[in-house]
Amino acid sequence: MLMRKTIKYISACLNYLVWLFFSRYKFEKLDYKNMKKVLIVNTGVIGDLLATTPLIEKLSESNMKVDILINPEMKPIFKNNKNINNILTLNQSRGFINSLKNQNYDLAILIYPNTKEVAKLLLDSKIPYRIADVPYNIFGFHSI
Repeated sequence: MLMRKTIKYISACLNYLVWLFFSRYKFEKLDYKNMKKVLIVNTGVIGDLLATTPLIEKLSESNMKVDILINPEMKPIFKNNKNINNILTLNQSRGFINSLKNQNYDLAILIYPNTKEVAKLLLDSKIPYRIADVPYNIFGFHSI
């Protein structure tokens, strides 16, 4: 047990050091005015999704097309939301990654709960700017 915690701690430290010395994103300011298409990723449950609604509304008010990526069983929650352009369901296949690439998103916002698998999916889909609330900076995310 102690060995596992030690390895996890060392891994977190190394991740931080990689971000500290090699990430260009910590100094880069995002140009929100030129962003037209945003993907919001929330793989949580109903309460987490409902808490995302104000963010979706604000982004759509600023003339951004907002798509949301959620778990398949949560799709009915946003079915009638006029602020959402497309509702995508989570699927980590190679074809899904290619379809994300073809959407030409300017920004992806990864909301709770964050997993490294979803962070890697967004990296593989080549979305230029990715924001998360945890330090996945090794995947090129801007931290908030």
